[in-house]
Amino acid sequence: MTTELSREALRRQRSTPRMPQPGASKRPKHVGLHLVAVLAAVFFLGSWWAQQTVLSEQTAKTTLTTPTVVATVQSELNSGLTQYGLTNLITATDTKAVLRQLITEVYQDQPLALDLSAVTERASRRADNALSVYGVQVPTELTAGVAGTVNTAVNAQLNTSELKTVQQNLQVAKQVASVTLVVSGLLVVLGTVREFFNHALGRYLAVVGLVSGSLLWLLTWLLQSQAATFNFSAAIANSLMTAVVNQVVTTGWQLGGWAVGLGALALVGRWLWRLWRHR
Repeated sequence: MTTELSREALRRQRSTPRMPQPGASKRPKHVGLHLVAVLAAVFFLGSWWAQQTVLSEQTAKTTLTTPTVVATVQSELNSGLTQYGLTNLITATDTKAVLRQLITEVYQDQPLALDLSAVTERASRRADNALSVYGVQVPTELTAGVAGTVNTAVNAQLNTSELKTVQQNLQVAKQVASVTLVVSGLLVVLGTVREFFNHALGRYLAVVGLVSGSLLWLLTWLLQSQAATFNFSAAIANSLMTAVVNQVVTTGWQLGGWAVGLGALALVGRWLWRLWRHR
């Protein structure tokens, strides 16, 4: 009798579904690691993106001294001088030199002091030549006054309070981008090393590359769609901003493409490896 009861109890025990133990159904550890790695990769790519575009002095000089930008700035500067009877005074070479100097001073946090000597000398010579035809000797005070007028007019269009604000914010942005780049890059590298020793590097690179690259593409698309709202009253500011935004957008698509490409290669490589192992 006792044996039969014991067998019956054993059968019931076997047929009764076991309750899951506390903590037995945890999510895989790699999910959290991948989430951290994706966020770190996005910050890393974003910092690199900024350093290669708006935070790069050399990129700014290349972007803001293209023939299209120079022609617009030159036209606006000459337009501002016509009210003083000075037409076509500033050349494309003058404009390019002034823009390069302005960019250097802004990025290196130097006092904004434009060197317009070439332009003012040309203005003085014009005033001198115009009156010397009639045998009039131009006083030095008059030519100096013309030079001062040119300086004031050009500085009013380029050396603005908004530019000084940009200069101040640029220095802060450089520091933030540098720190973010180092910290986020370190997190990505640590995750890469860990997954390498866990024999899951292919999956790690695939997830991080595909997701972070896609998120960067999303950010680039949002910036591009909002570019039309960046409108300034001054034509020079609009021309410079358009050139900068176009450069940033182009670089954003490229960086996102590299990340997605890396993720796709890792995914294909992982699939080929598994296929080779199970053949």
